Amino acid sequence: MTVAALLEGDRDAVTQLAAKDVALWTALAEHVIAREETIAPSALVHAMLAIDRDPKAWLGRAKEALAQAESPYFSTLMGALRRVRPWLFDGLAAALPPDDPGSLALRFEQLLSSTAEDALAQTRAFVRDLERAGGDAKARADAWMLLARRAHEDRELDEALAAAREARTLDPTRDGEVTRREGAILLSQGRVTDALERVHAVLATRGPLFGGRGSWRSRAREDPLEDALDEAATIVTWASHTTPEWVRALGGIAERSGQGWERFERALAQMMATSKHPDDDLEVVERQAKQRELVKTSEAARAARRALSRATR
Repeated sequence: MTVAALLEGDRDAVTQLAAKDVALWTALAEHVIAREETIAPSALVHAMLAIDRDPKAWLGRAKEALAQAESPYFSTLMGALRRVRPWLFDGLAAALPPDDPGSLALRFEQLLSSTAEDALAQTRAFVRDLERAGGDAKARADAWMLLARRAHEDRELDEALAAAREARTLDPTRDGEVTRREGAILLSQGRVTDALERVHAVLATRGPLFGGRGSWRSRAREDPLEDALDEAATIVTWASHTTPEWVRALGGIAERSGQGWERFERALAQMMATSKHPDDDLEVVERQAKQRELVKTSEAARAARRALSRATR
């Protein structure tokens, strides 16, 4: 089957695509990249939807096939998907009614990976549309948590807090995730003690890396303390008490604010006591502190490494 037949919506070609044919998916990706096309043609999209109306299932097929592809046009799966995903999603979204569950799922996936300046406004509009359409509580909770993330990124902190708590109401199993977001918001407000009290229990274990899938939008702060607090707010959404990045973040807050150094020292000692590879974890704290010009934090980690080395000789 040729790409030309596929783009014209030939059923046999689209059936082959649905079967995750590696050669056909590779040829399609190369076509999209070479022609710099921005949206899948209507004939192809309608033929795809006639076979399977779940847009996420089509993305899954693309991932599985392109993961096995070899092409001069892209060297990695992510390189291929960076072009194919929006081309495919925009075509599918244009063919589906706005309140179609598949269309809403597409919009959510697009917003999840968005780094656009107006990502918050787009997410607000999506949450409104999803609430009008109804649907299951889990999908709505996912949307409210995304709104909490985007509002937090733009420092709309009251809105972020309200959105996270709405997600908890819709899906009580998200309590740990919401608690972490509450702690992150408190950190962004500079309420460090309140934040640490709020998240103490949930930091007993790690959460999903970087707080779950999707993109993060961050802006460097001119004020060193605000920058340290914002970075800690990101890390608290996924770390545990003894995660090296979190321990380093506590050192950064203490060093920039002049308060809480003993808290950092306790966290450093706890990390060393519980780590399977304490020198490796101390190296992470030292290196990351150096990168952020946290001299005192870096020196504390280096001193701990020297003491550990002497103790284990």
